Amino acid sequence: MRRFALLLLITIFFSASTLMAEDKLFPWNKTPDEQDDSGLLRRIDDWLTYGDPERLADPDSTASRFRNNLRMTIDIAGRGIVPHKGGNSGSGSVAFIGLDIHKVFSDDHGDYATLIAQPYLTKLNSVKGPHFFEDNNDWELVNRIMNINFTRIFDERMNIKVGHFEIPYGLEQPLNTNGTLRDMTHPRNLGVKADWGVTLNGTLTDYEYEVGVSRGTGNEYFDSEDPYVIAGRFGTKHDDNLIVGVSFLKGSIWNPGALNGYKRGLVDASGVTGNVIDRERYGLDIQYHFERPMTLLAEFNYGKDFKRGVFNTMMELDFYNASKSTMWFTQWNYYSEQYDAALGSWEAQIDGSLGWRWTPNNNWALSLMYVQEVSAKKLNDESVRLGSKFIAQLRYRF
Repeated sequence: MRRFALLLLITIFFSASTLMAEDKLFPWNKTPDEQDDSGLLRRIDDWLTYGDPERLADPDSTASRFRNNLRMTIDIAGRGIVPHKGGNSGSGSVAFIGLDIHKVFSDDHGDYATLIAQPYLTKLNSVKGPHFFEDNNDWELVNRIMNINFTRIFDERMNIKVGHFEIPYGLEQPLNTNGTLRDMTHPRNLGVKADWGVTLNGTLTDYEYEVGVSRGTGNEYFDSEDPYVIAGRFGTKHDDNLIVGVSFLKGSIWNPGALNGYKRGLVDASGVTGNVIDRERYGLDIQYHFERPMTLLAEFNYGKDFKRGVFNTMMELDFYNASKSTMWFTQWNYYSEQYDAALGSWEAQIDGSLGWRWTPNNNWALSLMYVQEVSAKKLNDESVRLGSKFIAQLRYRF
């Protein structure tokens, strides 16, 4: 607790001092005229935005055609994590550096495809990561999003997306929390956030939809043990004040950690082998945007892991300032699953979080979040220690 308090005080001190300081130390305190145009960050930013002027002057050059309708940024972030459980605490960190590329392909008849590529080098330092990291200090190339969406099939009514995409299910599909401290229910509820495959997606008169088939292995593509995912979401348009969606998922997902969690709820787990878990989910998600800058999010999920019943929910309330440069949020998650009767039948876990995000401009973002376990799943009324963690992240995008 003392370490958490110290980190919080340091963060508040630096945030307040840089905002109020007469000597403007950081770029977010400077006007565009005050920033040094000859600095390295400025030169990289200009090249990413405008490219090579000599090559772009030729409209028939490859550089000119590629730069047309292209947005490309370098994304750098550092995340510090301080967990605490049972009187023990430690610290760890995660470093990210990657490209965020968004390209719209067009011809004389209009747009016909959209490319999104987000490869990120990710380094863990004393932090447990997803199953594709070999240990707590590994680094991997993480493909957050890597796909092309062909948009001239049947106008906007049906598009075909191919590549690595977020599973079309629940609130994550319209919101996309990649690179932020917030997360929706995908990692815990589904066991996979993004996957390799193909989807059909589009917009009808009053509704949006996306339905896909994917490999079920997440960041990497392989066919060992024949994993797969079939998932889809149908919802009202994302620009309405009230947005409602329904989702489904059926699959065998490669996730050794999720499978081990399933085994803990069995009296005899000797018959469960391999690394895939059979999952089935049905979801309802709701977004309501109030007239004031405030949003209510909710997601309800029911389904099965193999033959075991599962019921997971999430609720979040977001507050913004008038310019939406500052966001406060609180999120609550309820996870429950049906253990063997001899182990206590249905068991539930509840955790809550408080978070803050500040984006003074399009480049910088500072985020803080505190997560506290309120209750934990227990086998035969065993004693369980509750944990908490404090997370801070600083992010810069060229």
